[in-house]
Amino acid sequence: MNFIISIGMTFVSGCIGTLIGGIIGLKNKYNASVMVNLLALSVGVMIAFDLLTESLEYSNLLVSVGGCGGAIALMLVLDQHLHHHHSDDEDHVDDMHHHHDVVDTCKEYKIIGWLMILSVALHNLPEGMAIGSSNLHSLESGLMLSVLLMIHNIPEGMGMMVTLLNADMKPSKALLTISASGLSTLIGGIIGYLLGSISSFMMGLLLAIGAGCMLYVIFFELLPQIHLQSKSKKTILFEICGYLIGFIMLSFHQH
Repeated sequence: MNFIISIGMTFVSGCIGTLIGGIIGLKNKYNASVMVNLLALSVGVMIAFDLLTESLEYSNLLVSVGGCGGAIALMLVLDQHLHHHHSDDEDHVDDMHHHHDVVDTCKEYKIIGWLMILSVALHNLPEGMAIGSSNLHSLESGLMLSVLLMIHNIPEGMGMMVTLLNADMKPSKALLTISASGLSTLIGGIIGYLLGSISSFMMGLLLAIGAGCMLYVIFFELLPQIHLQSKSKKTILFEICGYLIGFIMLSFHQH
């Protein structure tokens, strides 16, 4: 039963999160202020969500720090190769996730769109593993993580939708494609759950990898985007409130 619940969580986090973003991008009902504050709130909760400490319960310090550091390094390499594929001397526009060159043809937009889908799919795989391994530790932890990563995937879906529509892809096909990009979260969740059940060492390692993925998402993706869009102290207050909410939720869970 826990395995089925875990699969459901990863499906919601990956497929539904990007699908919601795609629908928002399709309907052009994007509200910058609401989205940036929602992201700020989720970042605060994510900071409070300490997978690295949970990793230590199953392994040792070397495994926890090594797994976390290795995951961050891998995400950085993927980011470098998948998102910065154009020359630096051209104009750039912000697509709510990464900067892409301004292009004039449908073919170029289509190439960028598929690169975005590939990059999101690869990013979602370790995130799914984090959810799957967290569910072995606690279903409450897995649920919290899946909701936060779903929120993170909303702007991903928006960026993909805008690009695919500019490539003259039909809206229905674009929505299906965007949703399918989240299937890697489901695959990662299955891998994380199955591998985590092998041994305490593997469980600790996967939680450390999940912690690294979380730290990457927070400090390399969400925080730069948040403070690029908003210089208001109100946004920082949302981050602090999110942290306190996360702390309260974890306190109830521990007791």
